[in-house]
Amino acid sequence: MVRLEPGCCFIAVHPSEPMLEIAKQELALNNVLERTGVYLGHAEDLAADESYDAATLIGVFHHLDWDDAKEEILRSIRARLEPGLR
Repeated sequence: MVRLEPGCCFIAVHPSEPMLEIAKQELALNNVLERTGVYLGHAEDLAADESYDAATLIGVFHHLDWDDAKEEILRSIRARLEPGLR
């Protein structure tokens, strides 16, 4: 997507600082770090009054033990999407 959308900006959110550092290194190697906001935390920690055009969730569900946690993270992401995308 990064190559297909050279004008897009991105947000990377992860609760693990070591994993976020690895992500930052990868973003830098791919010349995307300058257009990526990097946040330590969870999706629900992002400002509720900001909205985004798209979202991806990769490698998360298998870490969540119960369906309520899965529904919660999906609700949190959905709440931050542009109203027409919800």
